Amino acid sequence: ILAIIILFYGWFGTVIFYQTEQGIESFPNIFESCWTLWIMVTTANYPDVSMPSVNDNRLAVAYFFSFMVLSFFYVMNLILAVAVNAYDDNLDERKKSRAELSRALLTEAFKLLAKGNDDSVSKKSLQNVMTILNQDIPEIKLMSQEDKDIVHAFLDRDGSESISLEEFLQLGSVLLLEFSKESEYTTFIKTRYPAFHASSFFKKLSETIQSAGFEWVIDTVLGINAIVILRQDHKILLGEDVSLDPHTNDGVIDSFDEGLETVFTMIYVVEAMLKILVLGRKKYFESPRNIFDFGITVMAISA
Repeated sequence: ILAIIILFYGWFGTVIFYQTEQGIESFPNIFESCWTLWIMVTTANYPDVSMPSVNDNRLAVAYFFSFMVLSFFYVMNLILAVAVNAYDDNLDERKKSRAELSRALLTEAFKLLAKGNDDSVSKKSLQNVMTILNQDIPEIKLMSQEDKDIVHAFLDRDGSESISLEEFLQLGSVLLLEFSKESEYTTFIKTRYPAFHASSFFKKLSETIQSAGFEWVIDTVLGINAIVILRQDHKILLGEDVSLDPHTNDGVIDSFDEGLETVFTMIYVVEAMLKILVLGRKKYFESPRNIFDFGITVMAISA
């Protein structure tokens, strides 16, 4: 379809631009015309290539505009849609094939492990398999005895201490899980000051810090801070010559703007401290936003 459109418009352009500045430059013959139009489809020469004829006659816009609508906006997007749909179909087929292969391999492994065990795999056999997997497959993280017990507990849905075929088929998914001890998320306050952690004041503080309202307040402060910075640096952003105050970076707060920046920095420091106290260090740094905020706060303090 695209080739037909280019060929038709190439022939049409060669005729209507014959012996004009546009024709001499870009449409001297059918071959050069098609090449010019092909480059237009990539937008590498558009709209510059159309300027000579458009300057002479505004009606020339209809030729170039209609070509771009048909070729670039319609056909190219149609090609992209077909390619994306084909990729999605292929991806779905691959997922289905991998799922079928995984099921077949796990079923075969189950049959080997369940021989003589009444069509079930014992806890000991399962844990021996996990030990071998750790030795032979580096992609699987090293599992402690506690991790192995947890994997077995996940699979053993009926609590029979043995694993049936349907339960064993979930082994691949369970091995992808990552386990964390609850103690790793214990906060400093809970460890050192359990009475204060259990108090109504701290519970109310925790609810406030983790609420959407608190985040909205911090976002509002960030917005105000951005406006203040824009006001301070608008001349630099506009490319105007600005004479810098030699006292700006002397480490002394001796202007309103420096005092305002100090207040903003203190707010960010207090926010980070409160979140770390409430959430704990590990949970706090699991959030990309908190990592970004903490980095900005550190840079603000350093500045």
